[in-house]
Parts: sequence; C-alpha cells; structure tokens
Amino acid sequence: MRSCRRGCDTGFGNRLALKLNRNGYRVYATVLSKPSFPSNLYLQCLLCVHNLRMFVHSFLQKSRGDQLWALVNNAGLFSCGHLEWGTLDTFNKVFAVNVFGMIRVTRAFLPLIKESKGRVVNMVSLGGRFTFDLGGLYCMSKHTNIAFCDALRREMNKFDVKVCTIEPGLFVTPMTTDEYIGQLFTQTWNQSSDEVKKSYGNRYMECQKKVALNFQNLKLRP
Repeated sequence: MRSCRRGCDTGFGNRLALKLNRNGYRVYATVLSKPSFPSNLYLQCLLCVHNLRMFVHSFLQKSRGDQLWALVNNAGLFSCGHLEWGTLDTFNKVFAVNVFGMIRVTRAFLPLIKESKGRVVNMVSLGGRFTFDLGGLYCMSKHTNIAFCDALRREMNKFDVKVCTIEPGLFVTPMTTDEYIGQLFTQTWNQSSDEVKKSYGNRYMECQKKVALNFQNLKLRP
C-alpha cells in the first residue's frame, strides 16, 4: 500500500513516515526544505504540487494494481504574539502552509484517493477548537482547517472516502521548544511598528514572553 505525506521534516510527520516505511508501506514524503531531509532516503526535487502528483502517478502506473491508500497533511507553521504585532507577511506565511498548502495538496490528490476509496488524514490541533493567548494567528488557521475537513468529509461521503482530523494537544516537538517559541515571539515583536511597541511597552512584552514560555512548559508527552 502507498501513502503520500506532507510535512515530514520533523516531529509527528517525520516519525509517522518512518514508521509506515518500516511497516512495509511505500511512502511519498515531502519536506519544507532540503536540509531537513534525512540523508539516507531517496530525494526527488519537486517544486510544485502538480509535479508531485505526476511523480506519484508515474509510480502507481508502474505497479499494476497498486493505489494511493492515504494522504496525510501534517505540515504546519506556528506563530507567537498578539495579532497587532509583526507584519502581514507572517499572516500570509502561516496561512500559505497551514491552510492553502493543505487545500492545494488535497485537491491535487483527491482523484487518486477516490479511485482507491482511501482516506485523507489532516493533522490539525486543539487550537482549532479553542483560541489560546498569543496563538491567535495559529488558531485562526487551525479553525479554518477544521471547517475545510468538515465540509470535505460530507462531500466525499458519496465516494466512500474517509476524511479524518487528528487534533493533538501539547507534545514535545521541535516546534514547542523554549528556544523556538522565544525566537518566534521576539521576531514578531521586533517586526512590529514603533507605534505598536510604544502602546504596549517593553515591560508588558517581557511579561507576555514569560507567559508564552510557561505555557509551552505544560507539554505533556514526548
């Protein structure tokens, strides 16, 4: 059986891709950047979703009777700070990966998934069910993910295609380290306008940074 996974640089996506491979699945795994790709795995440079679909389809044609069994969307970016902080470029980047990336890849592979009566598995977050402080932008994207999945689930029912969401809480991953969260927070603050910085003040900023780091220390499991 074959599966296509998006977002296998680190964390959940990386571990699942390796586990499926060990269990005998043929996995088409994608990463955000080449340096994060394990050196012992076959690497094919595909710069757009269309090329990725053609790449997978060519392999399926060579293996008669083989089908794409599942599509797993795991790729995601986090953000940390108030919605008034930073620039709109951060909004664009988060939604480009978390929302439009999921939509583009899903739409591209739905014909193959419908043929196999397979499933689409989307990694979302508890942040898609409630909005937590300093994570407004991230939670906005995850709320959108859940709405997309709810609608797609109903639409794919007639094709016997399952659409599932996985909504983890706080786990130990490279995205939840103190170093990474602190870096995101500082970057967002530094990119804010002088007017915004003045209205909040450095004392408030330092207090909120402590809140962000303390919240991340609630991580439950590795």
